[in-house]
Amino acid sequence: MQTTVKRYPQQFKRSVMIAMLMFLMGQMLLNAQVFQRLNEENGLPINLVSDIIQDKYGFIYLISNQSICKFDGKEIHSSCLHLDEQINEAIILTEYDYFVAVGDKFIRFQDQKITYEYSFDEIITSLELYKTGVLIGTSGKGVHHYSFSTEEISKLDIEGFVNDITIIEDDIYVITDTELIKMNSNLNQVKKS
Repeated sequence: MQTTVKRYPQQFKRSVMIAMLMFLMGQMLLNAQVFQRLNEENGLPINLVSDIIQDKYGFIYLISNQSICKFDGKEIHSSCLHLDEQINEAIILTEYDYFVAVGDKFIRFQDQKITYEYSFDEIITSLELYKTGVLIGTSGKGVHHYSFSTEEISKLDIEGFVNDITIIEDDIYVITDTELIKMNSNLNQVKKS
């Protein structure tokens, strides 16, 4: 018995090769990284961004030297907040409600208008959103608490230069220039180390 070898026409071989190449190129494009550059050309006031903050609705806010701009994932909104001084820290509650530390000033903006302002004699080094308000760390006067309900600032029993304030679950951790302090949800000191 004679075995017959089936031969495919050259054009069919070429079509299969092209289909395989197109499939492989499609897979490569699916795995390719896509970058979007955010800069002055597409809406940032300056090209330097010092912080990125996300609000509870998922919007991104880009903090530059003296501006806060909303970014929805596609474009930078034209309604940026512009200040005359450098922004140290910011907390975004909603698109229309945020707290900003500028030098030694703690400022609340609502609809881009100042609705609360308090001046410390020391530079504000840290802001942290807490369930009852905002915790404010300073460069020499320790930690303060801004209350949402009373709109007043009270001093907590922590002195010194505050490097950072972090909340993990219900515990507050304050890093000063000399120690780490753990506080409970009642804003009382629990442990120093």
